[in-house]
Amino acid sequence: MGWNAGMHDAGSRRWSDVAAALVATVGVFGIVVPHELGSAPAARKFGIRTWDITLRPIGGSARLDRIPERPRQEFWIAVAGPAVNLVLAAGLLPCSP
Repeated sequence: MGWNAGMHDAGSRRWSDVAAALVATVGVFGIVVPHELGSAPAARKFGIRTWDITLRPIGGSARLDRIPERPRQEFWIAVAGPAVNLVLAAGLLPCSP
């Protein structure tokens, strides 16, 4: 986050620009975290344990205990994350200008 804030509009050095960069970075992680957390309960429903979740600035990945046995299970695990994002977007839609 510090690197992003430092590099954002590095020429101006205004605190408002730095604050905007930090808010944007936190916002990205605020979307990535629920997205990845959506996959874990879906995997658990099929008896698959989630060992850990790795977060990166461009996204994240959940490390599962094993590969799902059926393609349908893998589909629902993969769809669970974006479904969380759609619910969040629908919930935030009334707040948009």
